Amino acid sequence: MASYLRDLLNAGVYLNYGLGSSTTDSSVRPAKTGLNSEIDVLGTKQIIQKYFNPSSFNSNLCSVFVVWIGYNDYWFGSTPVPVNRENKILKILDMLYNMKARLFLIPSIAPLGDNPGMWNSINRNRYNNDSTIHNSLLPVRLQEWQAQRSGSKVIFVNFTDAFGDQSTLIRNVSCLSGGYMTKNAKICSQPINYMYYDYYHPTSPFGEALANIAYNTLSQNI
Repeated sequence: MASYLRDLLNAGVYLNYGLGSSTTDSSVRPAKTGLNSEIDVLGTKQIIQKYFNPSSFNSNLCSVFVVWIGYNDYWFGSTPVPVNRENKILKILDMLYNMKARLFLIPSIAPLGDNPGMWNSINRNRYNNDSTIHNSLLPVRLQEWQAQRSGSKVIFVNFTDAFGDQSTLIRNVSCLSGGYMTKNAKICSQPINYMYYDYYHPTSPFGEALANIAYNTLSQNI
């Protein structure tokens, strides 16, 4: 989604601090990647602390900070009360706010039980319930956070409908077959018809659709 949103915004400077498999805070919820999950991954908090330079943007200009995190906090480890995720997201915003960031775009998360990797899982309903709670709590907490921070503007983007039944894309089957992250994996002939490239990650057409929703929401609120 990020590259499509960058094009829609005609962003002069685009910095992406996203890292695959990252959790919000790897000191609380460690994450790993690699074929055998052997590689430690920095959390979003640690990435910002290590790499983000406040002088890389002009606070007097319209710099938009898109903070789309929360997915991997549910995948890795046990599942505590979802409000814990909201607290960690707000801590990320606090870090950026203290670095003079003021305009934030915060998307919801997808129904975590409705991707191909979880479609037939016994945990599907639990993950979808976690997603519902997360997406209902998040905008409330964001508004509370904004009210206590002068000059801040937080815009919540609800992607729930995009992932729902009204989508014409195939959402319960992956475009990828032959196993996840294996040498036998094969890409389907028409990925444009699918919502998910593999078991968990969206295809480019769906990423573009999400970017359009984010752009329209942003345009209507600034």
